[in-house]
Amino acid sequence: MKILVIKPSSFGDIIHAFAAISDLKKNNPSFEVDWYVDEQYKEIPLWNRYVDGVFSINRKRFRKLNKLSFDFAAHRLIKKLKHRQYDVVVDLYFGLQDASLLSRLGVPVVGPSLAALSEMDQDKRLSNIYSRDVELDVSKTLVDVHRQLMSKTFGYEYSPLSVDYGVKHQSVCKQRQLDDSMPYLIFVHATSGKVKNWPEPYWQSLLKMAGQSGYQVLLPWGDESERKRAQRVAAEYPEKARVLDKMPLGDLACLIATSKGVVGGDTGLTHIASALGVPTIRLFGATSAQAAIPAANGIDISADLECAPCMNRNDCVREDIEEFSVFPPCYEKITPGLVWEKFLLLKGVDNE
Repeated sequence: MKILVIKPSSFGDIIHAFAAISDLKKNNPSFEVDWYVDEQYKEIPLWNRYVDGVFSINRKRFRKLNKLSFDFAAHRLIKKLKHRQYDVVVDLYFGLQDASLLSRLGVPVVGPSLAALSEMDQDKRLSNIYSRDVELDVSKTLVDVHRQLMSKTFGYEYSPLSVDYGVKHQSVCKQRQLDDSMPYLIFVHATSGKVKNWPEPYWQSLLKMAGQSGYQVLLPWGDESERKRAQRVAAEYPEKARVLDKMPLGDLACLIATSKGVVGGDTGLTHIASALGVPTIRLFGATSAQAAIPAANGIDISADLECAPCMNRNDCVREDIEEFSVFPPCYEKITPGLVWEKFLLLKGVDNE
């Protein structure tokens, strides 16, 4: 059987779907699984050793096309995909445009039931696209929702207590060579939403703690604002901090795989650390750890403010913001001292 999985974005969400693919291939080794993904993330699905192929498109360009151009491009895309002769399409993304596009393949498309779509606040029109829908317990983590959907579609059982993301160090590092002469940590200091970001002064204090303990700290970044943020953090202890050059996601993932630990917010690089089993401290303020990859070798620290998690990634609407010592206010009690204490505790049970 040949299966096409819809999960085009984002970085972290793609990682969240890995366990479902691992379950499927372990129970059905002869199945072939291809992954439909946005072009900017095309390397990531292949970090899962159970994925057979990747088909990527520039979704941003597709969305900008007028109707005539879109129909022409869609026709060419579907014609190309039909050569793979898929038996079924499984939607793990729940986006109307992508599901509608791939329904043109003329093979069954499987997704959540109408009730599940409603509970997840997804577009209910998807139920008109799915040839078969699946009842899901959406109170579970997103990782488990994906696993439920896949297992019920193909008729096998999985253990919620056992999770395999199919990611190994060699999957992400390949031929990359790294200098491991100094133990280093990675601080994932920026996320896609400003209210998800742990306060910059806290990162500066944590950098000092790590440096004084003998660690080099690497600071990745994605855009210009994140690069400047990394430089400001590094300026507090430049002899122990290194702002990384702009690099592909695969190179960053390799650095994570060979690091001594990661501290980060709710974002893709932090989640790949969890999938790799790297000692990881994850910080949750506006968003919930419930939706993230279960961290087998990590500790999640969540805000205990009464409004958290508000799930508002871009703005805080509290009227008493000025009464707090940091922004976002939900992180006030998640201090650098607490984070470093948890990291040392985590390293204390590490086998290295």
